[in-house]
Amino acid sequence: MKKKILVPVMVLTSILALAGCSNGGKSGDQSTESKPGEKVGHFDHKVTIKFTQAYAQGYQAKLQTFVDSFKEIEPNVEIKLEDGWISGNYDTIHSQTISDIQTGEYGDLVIAYPDHVVDYLDFGKAVKLDDYMTNAEYGWTEQERADLVQAYIKEGQEFPLEGTYCLPFSKSTEAMFYNETRLFDSELVQFLSTKGITMNKAYIESLTWEELFGKLCPAFKEYDAAHPSSPLITEKEGSMNSYVGYDSDANLFITLSQQYGYGYTSVDEYGEAHLDYNNDNMKGLMKTFADASKNGYLRSPGVIGKSYSSNYFKENNVLFSIGSTAGVKNQVADTFDVGVTRIPQAKDKAAKIISQGPSICILDHNGDKDRQLAAWLFYKHMVSTKNTASWAIEVGYLPVRASAYTSEAYSDYCSTEGKDARSTELLTALNAVYSSSTVDKVFTTPPFKGSSTARTEVNSLMVNVLKDAADGKTIDDTYLKEKFDLAVNNTLKDM
Repeated sequence: MKKKILVPVMVLTSILALAGCSNGGKSGDQSTESKPGEKVGHFDHKVTIKFTQAYAQGYQAKLQTFVDSFKEIEPNVEIKLEDGWISGNYDTIHSQTISDIQTGEYGDLVIAYPDHVVDYLDFGKAVKLDDYMTNAEYGWTEQERADLVQAYIKEGQEFPLEGTYCLPFSKSTEAMFYNETRLFDSELVQFLSTKGITMNKAYIESLTWEELFGKLCPAFKEYDAAHPSSPLITEKEGSMNSYVGYDSDANLFITLSQQYGYGYTSVDEYGEAHLDYNNDNMKGLMKTFADASKNGYLRSPGVIGKSYSSNYFKENNVLFSIGSTAGVKNQVADTFDVGVTRIPQAKDKAAKIISQGPSICILDHNGDKDRQLAAWLFYKHMVSTKNTASWAIEVGYLPVRASAYTSEAYSDYCSTEGKDARSTELLTALNAVYSSSTVDKVFTTPPFKGSSTARTEVNSLMVNVLKDAADGKTIDDTYLKEKFDLAVNNTLKDM
């Protein structure tokens, strides 16, 4: 008998506590056709909008199903989807949209991180969404608003201006994928037990940075020295050749600042932004991570100038691969079992995991209220309970509604029953259950003019520290002062 709900009770409780509960949005599933001048849905004339997004071509078909089902509700609205697609990443979307705002036609719905929305606000183009959200005719009911995961809604409200300026769509976080087959090998388990380490899932799930770098990785190194013919990782020239691979240098720096409570950035009550990370505590952490890099415990793609950690993970070149939960399909390995759990945490501190994944904002076109309303209605349609669940299942992101987590489709997706070992289906199920458990642990950082630059600069700082340490350079106070000052000064130029 198939289990229908595999999301743990405590996970569901966390989600419901943050988001409330609801039966989801209105179905709006009746098919209808309109004639010129006939009002069907909210419009009696044609309205054309563009959705600017950066999803791979493989996901365009899924988005098209949303367009097609929306057309049944609002037949007078035409949505340009393919025309709105920009090949590249979210930064490409951001820079292209800024250019288009100044010179040409830009999107009505634009996929964006809050850092990007700040710039659209600066141009006076980001639409305040609160009136759409609460409108009695076409907004969400109070129950429907409570059904949205409130941590995600809050992210769209942390701007210098009061109000909501972006809403969640493709949310994710970070996970640590690990080589379960190798780590639970009986010979290694026995060896680690002599070092006071009980290697099992509970141990990995509770790892701290202190335990990882201070005890586990040194034990790995001792094991490798004692077993030269069967080392834990397969070293290759130009590869990571480390026990841990971390995809994003920026995420690592920012996450550490939050886990240890040392500060990253903040915005005060007067709306003034501050760069808080330039302090002795963060510099001390950089020394710890420099040592980890020097000892071969930790690498990032930025250090070796190549792609994601998952590529090396599948080749047994790293034991732990830390990356986005949205990239779970890239972590599947043919030759070993893969486990998934939270990233290491700060010792004796509350768990903190970064919130990732873009939101959607609506941009103003010379006050055209029809385009704004059409854009809002399409967004609302895409994040119905059914659609946010199906998008999460198809793409690997997290649903943005509490009711989606308990839907039959998502529960089946989370079930491990009947799914083959080492299959994509099994790992995505494990990933979905883990990801759901993070909703009450994720954090965001406030967006402000220059916050995108701040992220870019700490990314460079982290890369330099890890790379220079790996190359044998001394990471001392003088070195760190220079790197931190450079990051701060470069950011201040854009604030």
